Amino acid sequence: MASKNKIEGFVIDRIKSYILTDENLSELIRITNEEIEALFEGENEHVKMLDRQIRDVDSGLEHLYNALETGKFGIDELASRIHALVARKAELQSARDKVAAALQAKKLALEDVEVMRHYAEDLRSSLGSASIMEQRAFPSRLLRGSMSLTPRLQ
Repeated sequence: MASKNKIEGFVIDRIKSYILTDENLSELIRITNEEIEALFEGENEHVKMLDRQIRDVDSGLEHLYNALETGKFGIDELASRIHALVARKAELQSARDKVAAALQAKKLALEDVEVMRHYAEDLRSSLGSASIMEQRAFPSRLLRGSMSLTPRLQ
């Protein structure tokens, strides 16, 4: 019968070589991004609504500018309305930019794959240099979700 230490070492080696791969990390980031997008569908709809409102304001401004250019109305008659629409557009654009930035901040960008690789490499090295007690505790702690995957400070 194989010794307990050999079996545990085998499990740790398999975790390091099969689970903590760049491909798995990339897939994890892709799946996470999809889940985040689904969770924040309301924010996506908010951005779309703001885009529609901005288009409506642009359309109104275009009509006012056309009326001004054709001479149907004078500048005195349209100036306050034009200023109000320009201010409204700026408010809508600012709100849209904030919502879009918040959504983007919640996504793991592809550049974050490199950060995840560093985490995985740190975890690999931690598993390699960990005491036998830490190595024994790793699989169960990983499955319970009670461990931190943040890299150690050097």
